[in-house]
Amino acid sequence: MFRVTCFSLLLLSVFFTGTVSFAQNKTTAPGDFHIKVKVKGIPKDSTAILCWYYGESKPDLYTAKADASGNFVFSAKEKMLRGMYFIQLAGAKNKYFDFLLSDDQVFEMETDTADFIASTSVKGCEENKSYYDYLRFLAANNKKAGQLKIKQAELEKKNDNAALIDIAHKLEALETAQTRYEERYILKHQATLLAKLLDLQQKNEAPKETATIEQVQRYNRAHYFDGTDWTESGLAHNPWYHKKIGAYLDTYIPQNADSLSAACDFIVEKARSNRELFKLTVQYLAFKYDVQKPTCRDGVLFHMVDTYFKTGQVDWLGQNINDFLVQRCEKMRKHGCGTKAENVFVKDTTGKPHELLGVKAKYTLLVFWDPDCSHCQEEMPELKTEYDELKKYGFEVFAVVPMRETAPWKKFITEHQLGWMNGMGADEKTQAAFVDWYQVYTTPLYYLLDEQKTIIAKNLTPTGMCNEIRKLEGLPLKAEKPAKVH
Repeated sequence: MFRVTCFSLLLLSVFFTGTVSFAQNKTTAPGDFHIKVKVKGIPKDSTAILCWYYGESKPDLYTAKADASGNFVFSAKEKMLRGMYFIQLAGAKNKYFDFLLSDDQVFEMETDTADFIASTSVKGCEENKSYYDYLRFLAANNKKAGQLKIKQAELEKKNDNAALIDIAHKLEALETAQTRYEERYILKHQATLLAKLLDLQQKNEAPKETATIEQVQRYNRAHYFDGTDWTESGLAHNPWYHKKIGAYLDTYIPQNADSLSAACDFIVEKARSNRELFKLTVQYLAFKYDVQKPTCRDGVLFHMVDTYFKTGQVDWLGQNINDFLVQRCEKMRKHGCGTKAENVFVKDTTGKPHELLGVKAKYTLLVFWDPDCSHCQEEMPELKTEYDELKKYGFEVFAVVPMRETAPWKKFITEHQLGWMNGMGADEKTQAAFVDWYQVYTTPLYYLLDEQKTIIAKNLTPTGMCNEIRKLEGLPLKAEKPAKVH
């Protein structure tokens, strides 16, 4: 099995090397950032890790050991960046608690591992007091909603419509109570980070009286970011911002590269109001449309690289790293969706030569696999089932393995009756060419080609790839198994 090396992983590694290394040195001397945390219910000499939210990542910043009384101290000479942070208790799964860092960064917290939300108290920071008041309100509200939903499920079995309507009204009342709580806080404390984070989560949905689905969609798209403070750097460091912009792109934008690229530019321009937010936004959008992900929207990644990386706007990485990522993306661009497939030369199990562009088929699935790869061992039989079903629609498979000992390869083919074209790299030179062109760093790897050998889909599961054929042929789609990380 090959190891994966994709644009996202490269960018992630260099990005955090360049942005959080300043915080790797622990200090307990009082400074502009100084928090003392007492945690009940932990063993002596326990370790706590201070982390922050950064898009989908949660980098570590500091570590601290507890004293005999269960106190941790985290301190730095200068203030930390605004945002939401959390303290993870080392060795304890799901034992962590959040807090905010904005204007007040010298304060104390006390909590208990039995129930962080219920037990946390704060001294010296009104915003974090308000935050935990809000969390306790949410916990109580969600508990009531959970109880109602259990009752709702029971009533559905009895077909008790009158009682179900009553439950629906009560659930709606709980949702309204949460919205009003948040709106009151936002109105009263508009300048606080907490208010801006709450505003970020507001749905801004169309009024109920809006007439048509199209009008609802248009309203929701136009008002989606109402209330978002694009000047607030704290939006870059919380678990919600990247989800909000991701949901906007997935829900309200046509899923083609041109429309998505324009929407990404719209978001980036909004985020340009704050450098921290700009940095996260460009990084997240590049990650989202990474060419290695199971989509055919890699043109968005190429647009991001052309618009922001090539033009020097991603200036925090350094020129050498930026140039390396651009060059890496240029290689990926060769096998982007909509490009003509490069020819692949192989020899079959009898030594007879074959080439990809010589396959006569309406649809050709180019597969890179290895009989020793555990994912391949699971997916090749699944692909065999799909092949047998769709072959009558002009579907062929061109399956390629790297140069290796032939016995295990031939054995797997025979045992699983893989009747398509099975080939192995013809020689080191031709194999190096297709490994480089198709970026074969992990297996299995799939490319679906049309009759002209243009790439029309890639990196889905076998059923997902074949569902693309079903869409084109007007056939019912099959349920897919969850994709596995290679």
